[in-house]
Amino acid sequence: MGTPVNIIVGSHVWAEDPDEAWIDGEVIGIEGRNATIVTTEGKTIIADISNIYPKDTEAPPAGVDDMTKLAYLHESRVLHNLASRFALNEIYTYTGNILIAVNPFQRLPHLYDIHMMEQYKGAAFGELSPHLFAVADTSYRAMINEQNSQSILVSGESGAGKTETTKMLMRYLAFMGGRSGTEGRTVEQQVLESNPVLEAFGYAKTVKNNNSSRFGTFVEIQFDKHGKISGAAVRTYLLERSRVCQVSDPERNYHCFYMLCAAPPQDVKKFKLGDPRSFHYLNQTNCYEVANVNDAREYLETRNAMDVVGIGQDEQDAIFRVVAAILHLGNIEFIKGKEADSSKLKDEKALYHLQTAAEPLMCDEKALEDSLCQHVIVTPDGNITKLLDPDLAALNRDALAKTVYSRLFDWIVDKINCSIGWDANATSIIGVLDIYGFESFKINSINLTNEKLQHNFNQHVFKMEQEEYKREEINWSYVEFIDNQDVLDLIEKKPGGIIALLDEAWYGEVTELKKMVEEFEKKYFEAQKENTARLKEVEESFMRMSQLQETIGRLELNLSNLEAENQVLCQQALVATTNEDLFEEMKKNKIANLESENEVLRNRPTSIEQVITTERIPQVKSFNNGHQTEEELQTTKSVPFVSILTKQRSLTNRQQENHDVLIKCLMEDKRFYKKRPVAACIMYKALLQWRSFEAEKTNIFDRIIHTIRSSMENGTSLLLCRECCSFSNGEYVKASLQELEQCCLKAKDKFAGSSWDELQHIRQAVGFLVLHQKPQKSLDEITNELCSMLSIPQIYRIVTMFWDDKYGTHG
Repeated sequence: MGTPVNIIVGSHVWAEDPDEAWIDGEVIGIEGRNATIVTTEGKTIIADISNIYPKDTEAPPAGVDDMTKLAYLHESRVLHNLASRFALNEIYTYTGNILIAVNPFQRLPHLYDIHMMEQYKGAAFGELSPHLFAVADTSYRAMINEQNSQSILVSGESGAGKTETTKMLMRYLAFMGGRSGTEGRTVEQQVLESNPVLEAFGYAKTVKNNNSSRFGTFVEIQFDKHGKISGAAVRTYLLERSRVCQVSDPERNYHCFYMLCAAPPQDVKKFKLGDPRSFHYLNQTNCYEVANVNDAREYLETRNAMDVVGIGQDEQDAIFRVVAAILHLGNIEFIKGKEADSSKLKDEKALYHLQTAAEPLMCDEKALEDSLCQHVIVTPDGNITKLLDPDLAALNRDALAKTVYSRLFDWIVDKINCSIGWDANATSIIGVLDIYGFESFKINSINLTNEKLQHNFNQHVFKMEQEEYKREEINWSYVEFIDNQDVLDLIEKKPGGIIALLDEAWYGEVTELKKMVEEFEKKYFEAQKENTARLKEVEESFMRMSQLQETIGRLELNLSNLEAENQVLCQQALVATTNEDLFEEMKKNKIANLESENEVLRNRPTSIEQVITTERIPQVKSFNNGHQTEEELQTTKSVPFVSILTKQRSLTNRQQENHDVLIKCLMEDKRFYKKRPVAACIMYKALLQWRSFEAEKTNIFDRIIHTIRSSMENGTSLLLCRECCSFSNGEYVKASLQELEQCCLKAKDKFAGSSWDELQHIRQAVGFLVLHQKPQKSLDEITNELCSMLSIPQIYRIVTMFWDDKYGTHG
């Protein structure tokens, strides 16, 4: 990759040097592709002609303030120009509208005071020496004049001074905005007050910088229609999550981990921490301390900063509990489990760290262990659980730690923004983007956004500028630069890019999962079909059994009726037999009396009528105990015998008729009032209560109760009618049953009896009717636990006939 400028003997050139990067000299000879050069220091070197570049001998010794003025725009000339200006304390240089800053690693207060701000206020870009205030002023003027929001991008290597540059830009914008924030603090002050908190959780020691921000920051400064600052917000993105679990030597993890390990003893004990060397996420590197930094003092200062930005003590404790939990997560180790490709906790130490991590995270330790050792794949047709081997379990653990830390960081940023204050009515903003540095490590974490930004920088600074040189036919040497287009192609180019390959692999896995699910569904439907046929057979068997039970019930009822009638007839026959014996005895006594009377009449014929009359009256009195004269006795005694049988038969018939009418009434649709079987339920409960008061059972009550209960048990329960099988009616009956239960509990056993147990069928049916989680219950749970007294057809009918009258949905 040579230069378009001809190199001849006598040319002044720049040549590569392993120590100085570039050295200048004069070509004294050329042989083939090799050029012999004498440097300004007197050394003679030989370099490939393709690796040397022409030197502008007419360039000013102090360099130029805008490198578009350079005759030759190549790396050696750019670096020499920057070095020449830096030697004169000129740390800023333009390249077109791009400002290049070289970190002086020292304070230069004269460059950023109020006098300097006044100088650049309203000055045209390029009119004064290069300065970041010129960039900020240009952005502010464009926002005011064009009524458009603006953005300023700050980029560079780690340690280049991006964060300090961002602070200076905000100072100038606050100077131009001129409005104070809450409690007399400017927006700049409010944002800066949040820096200690952000630094604790988002900054780390890197190779080149002891306090490097490991996230991108986009500070949005809001302005009203008059150009005055009205609010601000800090947006963060691309937090370097990998640093939580993976640190290269000699770097450190985020500052907060070391601060917490160096906290006061009471805090260390509370969070169950100790030496950072004992934690896997911290001991991957030999660097545990930073020069001139006291982690214990930084911990207390971070706590104070949290107070300033509105994070209370309870929230601070919660934050550090999460930080401690992440450290304990890193110490959970795994070994192979009993099953193939499975894992389990390595030892008691791993179990201790699991329990210690689960406690501050407020989660179940068994659930945490399962989440680490298993991978759940969510599909439209359900979840698929896959066991993980020890290596994958460790990766799963690290993924959890990174996600938790990232969520914690986002939450802290939200709290900071609430403290600063956001103006929803702002007309425009100026955003200052501080993208974290580009570095090269032994193990690199490629960030697509960073690569895109770098490519954008290359496009504007090198490609577009040099294309402009070509169009204007300017004689210049081509600037070589590292074009990262290959990296972008590697990541996002289709069809061979990493993202495309990952998509393809994912689609392949999803396709395989779909096949598995389809095969599973096929087997499931076959089994369901078979189960449906078997269930139908079972239902038919239950129906036949129910019919048989109903027939047996009727036979038992008829037998009971026959026994009752037989008992009545036996009693009547016994009464009749007793009356006949009494009649015979009375007849004999009467005959004896008549014979005695005849004898008297024979002796006193004239007084027969008088005697008979006289004797008949006492005879009547002599039978006041219940017996009367012969004629009357015959009439009276014959009447009760016929009357008792007639009345008993009439009573039995009326009872049977009343029973039939009642059952008929209950089985008709008229039994409902406002969709509730009020009469039936009340009568059933009343009869149950009445029977508990009886000294002896009353047959008709037993028949009615048995009939109603049989109807319920045989699947014709009033609850299973479509009109009543609704959620509201179920709740109504459930409330009534609860009141009845309270009555039974308050009553003594001799009054309540078994009435509550007699309602067990309706209790279980109503409880199942109003149950919300019916689909989640298995058949075993329903038949064995919830509805043990109900049959399969009864349960099936409740499920199929249930409807929610509130939402109009059906079972």
